[in-house]
Amino acid sequence: MSDSSLTHDIQSRLSELADVTLDDRLTFADLTTLHLGGRPRTVVRCATASAVAEVVTLLDAHSVPLLVVAGGSNLVVADGDLDLVVVLLENDSLDVDVTTGRVVAGAGAVWDDVVAAAVSAGLGGIECLSGIPGSAGATPVQNVGAYGAEIADVLVQVQLLDRPTGTVSWVPASSLDLAYRYSNLKFTSRGVVLAVELHLSTDGLSAPLRFGELARRMGGTARWPVAAVRDAVLELRHGKGMVVVEEDHDTWSAGSFFTNPVVDPAVAD
Repeated sequence: MSDSSLTHDIQSRLSELADVTLDDRLTFADLTTLHLGGRPRTVVRCATASAVAEVVTLLDAHSVPLLVVAGGSNLVVADGDLDLVVVLLENDSLDVDVTTGRVVAGAGAVWDDVVAAAVSAGLGGIECLSGIPGSAGATPVQNVGAYGAEIADVLVQVQLLDRPTGTVSWVPASSLDLAYRYSNLKFTSRGVVLAVELHLSTDGLSAPLRFGELARRMGGTARWPVAAVRDAVLELRHGKGMVVVEEDHDTWSAGSFFTNPVVDPAVAD
């Protein structure tokens, strides 16, 4: 397969960037939760947010087709040789402030690792989002939610690369038009999330439970210790095969990408 857009000069420039590694061995089967997919032109592994921004900006400037990948969920990719470059987000930094409840995670951080760290620190607000596959950077794009909670409840701002201009800035959550499984980043390629900042409660208790099945499991809709709620959520998800276990092929999936129908209250009644 030949592609004149990915020239030797561009590959050389990519390899010279700080915190960047070119990897020609990886396929999409290695990079996705479904373990499916063929071989891209190359995989550009980015260890920092600045590396992600530089790589995407360079490839965009030369019209090189690319796909940004982190956790690899919500992806079903064809086999064979694929005429695109993977920009792999490995910027997995995580800063948890137990005093203020401020959590800042790199876009490449494994989302459930972020939840586990917050719960371990006694911070509340994302415990119901335990066990969701994928990365922290993906959570604001579709306003990830489960068991009565969603990222919009706690999201403060995102660090965003604006692809048309190449600028990087922190963008407030209020500017993302967050709604049920939606943000204005979804269905577009205008920006790449580089990091997220969350504000969580510091009293060791969950948000009030709003999901019936979980509330029944816990014994009511009140606020509960965050570790207990996380354990309950993981038990429920495991029971449905919704927590990825690498050795159990039955748990391999693209994650939950469906949405419930949204209708007028009069129709619902």
